[in-house]
Amino acid sequence: MRLPLAPSLAMQASNSLSKPRHWLLAALLMACSALAWAQAEQIDPPDRVGYISFQEGTAVLAADGSGSWSPALINMPVTSGTRLSTEANSRTELHSGWSALRLTGKSDLEITQLDDDTTRLALTNGTLSARVRDLQQSERFEIGTPNLAWVVNQPGEFRFDVDPRADTTRISVFSGSGAIYGDAGQSVSINAGEQLVIAGRSLAISTRGSISYRDSFDQWVASRDTLDERSTSARYVSPGVPGYQQLDAYGDWNQDANYGAVWYPRVTVNDWAPYRDGQWRWVEPWGWTWVDDAPWGFAPFHYGRWAQIGPRWAWVPGPVVRRPVYSPALVSFIGGSSGDTNWGVSLGSGGPGAAWFPLAPGEYWQPGYRASSRYLRGLNPWANARPPARDSYYFFQRRPNAISAVSRDQFGSRDGRRPRFIAGSQLSGGQWDGARHAPPPPRPNWSGMSGPRNPRFDNERGPGPVRSTLPRGDRPQGSPGYLGPNENRPSIPNPGRQFGGDRSESGFENRRPPQMGDGRSSETWRVQQQQEQQRRLDQQRDQQQRGMLDQQQRQMQHQREQQQRESQHQQLMEQQRAMQQQRQSQQRQEQRQQMDQQRDQQRQNQWREQQMNQRQQMEQQRQMQPRPQPARPNERPDFPRQLHQRRDEG
Repeated sequence: MRLPLAPSLAMQASNSLSKPRHWLLAALLMACSALAWAQAEQIDPPDRVGYISFQEGTAVLAADGSGSWSPALINMPVTSGTRLSTEANSRTELHSGWSALRLTGKSDLEITQLDDDTTRLALTNGTLSARVRDLQQSERFEIGTPNLAWVVNQPGEFRFDVDPRADTTRISVFSGSGAIYGDAGQSVSINAGEQLVIAGRSLAISTRGSISYRDSFDQWVASRDTLDERSTSARYVSPGVPGYQQLDAYGDWNQDANYGAVWYPRVTVNDWAPYRDGQWRWVEPWGWTWVDDAPWGFAPFHYGRWAQIGPRWAWVPGPVVRRPVYSPALVSFIGGSSGDTNWGVSLGSGGPGAAWFPLAPGEYWQPGYRASSRYLRGLNPWANARPPARDSYYFFQRRPNAISAVSRDQFGSRDGRRPRFIAGSQLSGGQWDGARHAPPPPRPNWSGMSGPRNPRFDNERGPGPVRSTLPRGDRPQGSPGYLGPNENRPSIPNPGRQFGGDRSESGFENRRPPQMGDGRSSETWRVQQQQEQQRRLDQQRDQQQRGMLDQQQRQMQHQREQQQRESQHQQLMEQQRAMQQQRQSQQRQEQRQQMDQQRDQQRQNQWREQQMNQRQQMEQQRQMQPRPQPARPNERPDFPRQLHQRRDEG
């Protein structure tokens, strides 16, 4: 027989039975939230990206780990899977927030992994200079070569020279420190000022010493680093924004009452507007990406917003954050009218076209790909940024001078032709009244996506792929898991076997390159590459001419200002000289007056003295003369008697 429990004991028993359930429920909720967060992190593209900030000479690029090679363009973004190959007498610079990569001569580089916390590079041939300004918390920076894997311990400047024929790698540590890992997991630390030459994959040190000199490439790297360190734009932009260093030479910063710090580009085109001089490229995983033609055109078109202050366009960098989030293009596309949200508009010729406009400060940008709320907050750092309502309008949506348009066959064209973007003001004004913002254009479906390959891979590449220098099973505790071939990481294929057989086969160098995937010959691609290179040279020449004109105008303005300052200085000197002469003349006049007064005073004193002397003499004379005796009473004066005597005597 079961006895009933007292109420207090029953309550305690029920609580004791419910506690494990509560803990289990809490654990399930935590696991679900962690899983949801992990899934959200997986669907988000990387917050960080690199881009080509400087290009001199010939370089080709293959994105997304594919074999589709195309000329490397200024402001082209690079991410995981991107391969870059440069020719002789060339120099290429890549910026990625806190780091800068620079190649020279014949070099082959693959960006194996580039995300929020990891940078992994594979240098198979040539020379690479890596400048790491800062390492964020839990960030890893690794560089692999056919001989070793290098891991950065402290930020600094590092140089790698890879000779695949001699199977050697030379490492020069100008500043900072790091460690190299060999094939068997062994490691060697290298500090600032040291230089090592490694042969083979077992860390066989051929030579070890101090850095003796810097060649022309090192001096060029130092000059580029100096520009980065002395950049004025670093005061106004988040330090993790790539490309802010280019703003100093092509624009001016100012303070605005509404937006704070703004940057005005020095443009001379009358109908210039953001996102009008450049081209659209499809870049995974973001989709349509804007590649601007201007040498400064990376940071202002992937971060912040644009505003019109008076007649001028100004870039507003927005709030300064520790880790900014990259966006492919901060624009909104325009779709049809009357509620139609399909992308595309009708141009004046009657054919279909695409149109877009920049977003204003504070406006919300919604990407065309899936993203978590954390990622969206990073894309829209303004405190009042909210997704727009369905029937709302953007600030520049009905301003034709801010809208750019192009025919659909030229949007994202891959045939080498330069797209001709036109201003929205050149089309009928009524077209924009009913247009609404629409999602980005769909993904292109080009045939022959493989495209042309790099002709250098057939006859000039070095040995096979970069192998893992750290074994999978015996990797030491805390050592970096780098460059090991696995299912999720693209690896550099063996160039010889991928593109026509083994290099040891006879006649390999004289083989004709195979045809491209779309049926065009590689000769056509070479012609297009030459045309693209000529176009880029023309653009660089135009930029240089505009820069020279701007410099001449600034020099003339400086000369005019200098002449004006000199004229003002001369006028001031003349005024001072005239005032000094006037003061001297007044002083001389005062001196003459004083002298005249002194002479007059002396003359008066002399005249007074003379008068006094004369009076004294006269007084003395009067005193010396005898005084006449007074006449006695009843006595006649003897004067008549004397007179009679004189008469008698006569």
